[in-house]
Amino acid sequence: MLSISSCAPTVWHVKRSWLKNLYKKMAGGANAGNRNELWRHLSRLVACHPGDVDEEQVERMVARELDMFLERWDKVPAAAEFIKYFRKEWSAKTKMWMKALRWGTYDQC
Repeated sequence: MLSISSCAPTVWHVKRSWLKNLYKKMAGGANAGNRNELWRHLSRLVACHPGDVDEEQVERMVARELDMFLERWDKVPAAAEFIKYFRKEWSAKTKMWMKALRWGTYDQC
């Protein structure tokens, strides 16, 4: 029997963590517009890796999109706390979450 901790994260885990922290770190109605736009940009980051290209191409595509994402949101004071979290928890783990996103929600452990 596999424990949950022995499983690789799935799309659901990755997106759930991003969304949970997005609402936590950009709380309040005044941040709703920025929060929604940031979520759309994260969604583009998730969508930028088609399954029919090789791993190196996917890595380059994700790196390029990640750079654009961070460059855009580093300039928005309301997003500073979320971007700090994202850099710490996710930026260095791109291969891990890319795999989860590439293989989809139903990735087997």
